[in-house]
Amino acid sequence: MPNDGYFRRLSQQTRTEFWINNPTLAEAEAALAAGALCATTNPTYPARLLKEEPEYCTQVIDSGIAECDDDGQVADFLYQKAVARLQALFYPIYTRTEGRHGYVAIQGDPRVNTDAAAILASAVRYRQLGENIIIKVPAWPAGATALDELVEMEVPTIATLGFSVDQAVYVAEVYRRALTRSKTRPVCYVTFIAGVLDTHLSEQSARLGNVVPPDVIKHAGCSASRVAYRIYKSRGYEAVLLGGGARGPHHFTELVGGDLAITIGWNLARQIIEADGPVVSRIDAETPPEALSVLENHLPDFRKSSTEHSLALQEFQNFGPVAAFQATFLAGMETVLRAIAARRKTRCQIHRGAVGHANI
Repeated sequence: MPNDGYFRRLSQQTRTEFWINNPTLAEAEAALAAGALCATTNPTYPARLLKEEPEYCTQVIDSGIAECDDDGQVADFLYQKAVARLQALFYPIYTRTEGRHGYVAIQGDPRVNTDAAAILASAVRYRQLGENIIIKVPAWPAGATALDELVEMEVPTIATLGFSVDQAVYVAEVYRRALTRSKTRPVCYVTFIAGVLDTHLSEQSARLGNVVPPDVIKHAGCSASRVAYRIYKSRGYEAVLLGGGARGPHHFTELVGGDLAITIGWNLARQIIEADGPVVSRIDAETPPEALSVLENHLPDFRKSSTEHSLALQEFQNFGPVAAFQATFLAGMETVLRAIAARRKTRCQIHRGAVGHANI
């Protein structure tokens, strides 16, 4: 990989950080060579690896089944083992940059995302994987309670499931108060998941009779992300925005130039590398007024996402794109649990067959 590729030039010319999302081991290695600074995962990650690296997953699952009767614990074991590979891969960056980069993110069981104590317990367990492990918590009250405690424990965090300016401001304020009380200053990133937001708004538009053209919806997630970014800069928030959920290269390139991180999958990263375009700062670009007007007038969830004081705290968890993304986490967990149950059944059948054969 050439040292002057797009993401290398990005690091040289801007403060924008390239992170790689949910990578296989080979993708993580390629991303590192291209200039990735950190890696993120979420609860869909083990389900993806079941498809992309089935032999590896089967070996880990077999090891877990041999030690544990609880399929949920085996699923957690698989997730930790997969993340541990990334943790080792990115650790040299962590040491070289003295903790500035090289983080690898892990997120707890999505079934307990409203239980602060459970989120904390998993965070403590996951931190044993390495000092460059960064813990994801949901951007709603239970996650904020956990985040507050994790700051005191000097644990770096990412507030995830973020789809609105109100969520971004809420977490930034929680983090600021935690820093004020604590003598520690672990990093905190706050997600604004632009690509998945666009997908949700496309679905909302379809339900309303295709009221907004796709080329207009394409502006939505990045436009809302820029609103949050400008608020962060104007108020001097210590937390750092983390763009995510990319569904196209523009969900990266349209936010370039900001003092923020953006995590994307390897397929999109490769498209950007192959295009090899110039590094252009777009963080201060204005959304075309006509597009903004259509979005605001026809898509209620765009207004809720991009306008401060549009969502009450108790609405965060059930806000459309938040609930939809949480559902993907739950589905990913169920996929892994079914695979573990099926593998456990197969192993039992093999064992019974071996015993029966031995008794003949």
